[in-house]
Amino acid sequence: MESGAEPVRKKVKLMEKDASTNGYHEGTTDEDNEMHIDEPSSPERADHEIPVAGSSDQWEAGNILALSPEGSSVASREEHDEDIMEDAPQTQSTPVIDCPGRSTLEDLKWKTPTTSLPPVEPSPDHFVFYKLPWENKAPEPRSAPFDFHQSSIKLPYCNRSVWQRVEEALRSRINNGRELIEIIRKCSGRNLDCNLLLELLHGRRQASFMEEETERLFADVIPKIQQLALKLPELVKQPIPILNPGQSISLSQLQVASLLANAFFCTFASRKRNVNHMPDINFQGLYYLPRGDQSHVESNMQKLQCLFSYFRKIDLELGEPNGVVTFHRREVQDSPQWNESTKPIKRLHISRTGTIEDDGTYMLQMDFANKYLGGGVLGQGCVQEEIRFAICPELIAGCLFSKVMLEKEAIIICGAQQFCKYDGYGSSFQWESNFNDVTPRDSSGRLCVSVVALDAIPFYGRKSRQYEVGNMDRELNKAFAGFMVDEGAESIPVATGNWGCGVFGGDPKLKSVLQLLAASECGRDLVYFTFRDKSLIEPLYDLHSLFLQKEATVGEVYRNLMEYKPSNENVLSYLKRKILKNVPITKYIKGCARLDESEGKNMKSEAQSEERVSEQTDAQLKHKGRFLSAI
Repeated sequence: MESGAEPVRKKVKLMEKDASTNGYHEGTTDEDNEMHIDEPSSPERADHEIPVAGSSDQWEAGNILALSPEGSSVASREEHDEDIMEDAPQTQSTPVIDCPGRSTLEDLKWKTPTTSLPPVEPSPDHFVFYKLPWENKAPEPRSAPFDFHQSSIKLPYCNRSVWQRVEEALRSRINNGRELIEIIRKCSGRNLDCNLLLELLHGRRQASFMEEETERLFADVIPKIQQLALKLPELVKQPIPILNPGQSISLSQLQVASLLANAFFCTFASRKRNVNHMPDINFQGLYYLPRGDQSHVESNMQKLQCLFSYFRKIDLELGEPNGVVTFHRREVQDSPQWNESTKPIKRLHISRTGTIEDDGTYMLQMDFANKYLGGGVLGQGCVQEEIRFAICPELIAGCLFSKVMLEKEAIIICGAQQFCKYDGYGSSFQWESNFNDVTPRDSSGRLCVSVVALDAIPFYGRKSRQYEVGNMDRELNKAFAGFMVDEGAESIPVATGNWGCGVFGGDPKLKSVLQLLAASECGRDLVYFTFRDKSLIEPLYDLHSLFLQKEATVGEVYRNLMEYKPSNENVLSYLKRKILKNVPITKYIKGCARLDESEGKNMKSEAQSEERVSEQTDAQLKHKGRFLSAI
């Protein structure tokens, strides 16, 4: 998003990457034999301005597609610019009943800035680290007694000898990269490999960082990070718990900055995923220069630049930024009885060129996550999740207190601010410039940005297993955990895309249906970004139109879906065929025109045989103009 009067967010692109490359998101394993992060299929970057929430403008081509209103007889589609717009054409020769056209922003639930979590209130399961109420200024830190029944993070200052070593090191002036590395080693108590950091500041790749920027870095930014790290005992005055299911943590942005400053100097105790079941928080993985494959060296340097942009914007004296970030760990104990659900299918918006972060304003934005929050953001990864965490570094703080996600768990983060603009993806990722985020805040001081982290099952090498009932149920329950609406929160739409696809081997057609069912069960509309995948737009809109025409329920679609077996017929065609044979002849279709009686009988006769309602039959029906969409 450009800074200025009409900001446009730079978007986290979801692109399919070459599986032969290394890194957390390319299907490789780390030393703990953990698979790292899936990635969606590939779009080209498209920067769009989106209508301001609350205005009366309609969705424009190039942004979100117009919705198919619930209960309507559904509209035909025409290709307009780079998107497909769903309209209900009206003709003089046929009667038109209850067939509204394209919806405006006034019809959309998310026109008012909001977040996906209820207001901040202290409770036994909500740890608030600052004094309430929030009054549009940096809140004062809050003290609280230690709870011996709650596992907590050992902060660096809890060990007196460690903190004395850290204080002594951080009070030294740092003039260059070599001195910086020496201070990092003293703070960590380990002889860390920081050659990539040295290469960034003084090596042959220094040009990518800009020589004049290096001088400013040591004059202004590094001293600020030192000061932030030393302020930890004053800013965080109570133990930070390891989040259990159902618990939340709310921190001021300055408290988050102090924690991340300590992570920059690697003052936290080191972790191993296979032992602690938690991601590391120290930045040491960004400082390491591999001897072999160096495909991720440049992207790690760019991630460091994003972090420097972040620290540059922190001002302790002015108390800026002055907001709040909430982290919530949600677990679903009792999953829905999917086969018995009578919930209606909710509205669907499809965009070929939009992106989650740019066009998902005031929506619940999907993070195609690793089960370890953040994935490879502090290592070699640089795809959807890592890029989002790099440009919104406050998300990284969740790595400090979040254990590996379990089967029915999700992590929701509200209020994380964007601090820089970027370009590229993977090894081509580049920091572009600093960024001024003007997103409004809610009553609790959180930016109206809601991110939900959901990890999908990796199916690489065994793609057929994703159609097994148990695996489809797992993905449904995982999505349900993320999409649930908390009491006191708004049911804002979900902005998502090809979750768990790319190298993880997920089928976008299947994943789109699963997410639609989960969102509908939660009462949320779904905004789906296909990232220029034309092959998904038409079939998905066709199927959704049939769902609305037939007034299908979540349970009905689920029961049909569970009978699907991998074959030459994809899952969308299969579901369409199953739905078509039960379409009543009295429905209004293709511009809400009623079928005449004789032709309707022929239609019904065709639909009674599954074998006859085939792709060839669909093409004939399209030619006759009988059905609501371009079937």
